Amino acid sequence: MNLHQFRFVQEAVRRDLNLTETAKALFTSQPGVSKAILELEGELGIDIFARHGKRLRRVTEPGREVLKAIEVIMREVGNLKRIGEEFSKQDAGTLSIATTHSQARYFLPGPIAQMRKRFPKVTISLHQGTPEQVAKMVYEEVGDFGLATTEPAWITSRQIEAARRAMTRSVKRGGKIWIRVFPDKPATKKPAETRMGSGKGAPDHWVAVVKPGRILFEMGGIPQVEALEAMRLASHKLPVATRVVVREGAELEVTDGHR
Repeated sequence: MNLHQFRFVQEAVRRDLNLTETAKALFTSQPGVSKAILELEGELGIDIFARHGKRLRRVTEPGREVLKAIEVIMREVGNLKRIGEEFSKQDAGTLSIATTHSQARYFLPGPIAQMRKRFPKVTISLHQGTPEQVAKMVYEEVGDFGLATTEPAWITSRQIEAARRAMTRSVKRGGKIWIRVFPDKPATKKPAETRMGSGKGAPDHWVAVVKPGRILFEMGGIPQVEALEAMRLASHKLPVATRVVVREGAELEVTDGHR
């Protein structure tokens, strides 16, 4: 008795007892399906199907009870597979961090870079704001408007901060702003007039590595006109082409990009 036999019986019922279609659906041979069903009936000591010659005609009364048990077993097998997938992918996922601007700029780059190196499959999203805003971010994570990249690039921490300030000043500290990227990759640089060779230079600054389509900033709680103007100003502070996207359900969908 094995899962293959259960699967063959279940699929035969789904295919209206047509063993040819059952074999095609399971990518096996018709004799193999017939043999597996007969072996299961032999182990159980009952007939699951009533036959006319070699053809299946109907499901017997004991067969209906067997089918109910098979459905439960196959459902639990699916649950076991999902459990295995969840625990096998513990090193992947998304980590959202809500913090103040000073902590994000001066304290977190080092620890997050170490975490990125240890867990490369984890995507880190950083949300900056005042302590009061940080508390609200726990409950409200999605903005109405987003500024997304259209090409790959390295964005420095200074450029991210400059864009954030441009948006904050534009809306006069109104609404909410979420920063969706974090400069966790150290960039090295050698002093001027240094000879080639001897390895890399000392860490000079931090950058965020972004790919096309990555959301850089999100805004919410302000009118569309003000949000679009703020993101236009922010785009001029960035070294990458961007476009403004709007959350599903809003009036505006996508605007032209800026550079």
